[in-house]
Amino acid sequence: MKIRVFSIATLTSILLGTSACSLASIAPLSKEELSAALAASENGNSAEAVKILLPAAELGDAVAQNRLGVVYLNGGDLKPNYPEALKWFQKAAEQSFVTAEANLGYMYTDGLGVPQDVPRALQYFRTAAEKGDSIGQYNLGVMHQYGRGVEKNSAEAIRLYKLASAQGDASANHNLGGMYLTADGVEKNIAEAHRYFTLASKARFATSTNALGAMALMGLGEKKDAKNAYAYFRKAATQQSKEALGNLGSFFERGYGGTVDPVKAAGWFAISASMGDADGQKSLDRVSKNLRPDQLSTANLFAERCKKSKMVDCD
Repeated sequence: MKIRVFSIATLTSILLGTSACSLASIAPLSKEELSAALAASENGNSAEAVKILLPAAELGDAVAQNRLGVVYLNGGDLKPNYPEALKWFQKAAEQSFVTAEANLGYMYTDGLGVPQDVPRALQYFRTAAEKGDSIGQYNLGVMHQYGRGVEKNSAEAIRLYKLASAQGDASANHNLGGMYLTADGVEKNIAEAHRYFTLASKARFATSTNALGAMALMGLGEKKDAKNAYAYFRKAATQQSKEALGNLGSFFERGYGGTVDPVKAAGWFAISASMGDADGQKSLDRVSKNLRPDQLSTANLFAERCKKSKMVDCD
């Protein structure tokens, strides 16, 4: 398995959004309630998040309405409920909450609970982007980068990503890093790629943290250092990056840190495979062929302990 440097982030609709409403919110959530709802949804406890958000959303709080839409869209311990997500995004959008407009564009792009309608999605993204919403800017950039509903235009994608980047959008920073690394619409610039990946990594964007690990291992943008590369991969693993999990397996399979350890490699590949990573499964199958039953048992115990600790107790 080769070290995977980065993967381009796709459309996003998972952020809370801080855009102002044109209408005054009624009975707004307190900061404590909003923080509690956000923590609950991020931990997969959607039922608790709905319990906190629904009363304020029903009274017209646009922030609560948008966040409730996100909870219904993502699911968690509840099944995704696209009609409810659509309803609450629309209610927030009616109050000119621009992040909700961007979220509606996301749903129409992929046909989530509605017929797929890319032109309509683009309209929502443009509206949100023109109002300065970073999610709208980012998603419109994705559409231009890949030519979805518009002619492919990497230069326009970069312009939009930079607008979102200026507002601290981690996904935009990640995609900019990838475009500078691969010379997509811009002259190749390893230093700029490293800078943008670093910005995204500081915002806990796991795929960028993994990319920094790969760059450290290859000496791109910083001194070649296997120890630093390992630290990046481990950090990204705690953030659930499948690429980083697979890269940790490769790290031990190939002995990048100076020690070949096929048992630990199999353990990391097993974790990656359990998260649905096809490359991780192929690597696990390959490495496992050369392990004794007792070694496979040790690898499986390692994987179970590591996953149970949320990738912390893995050394």
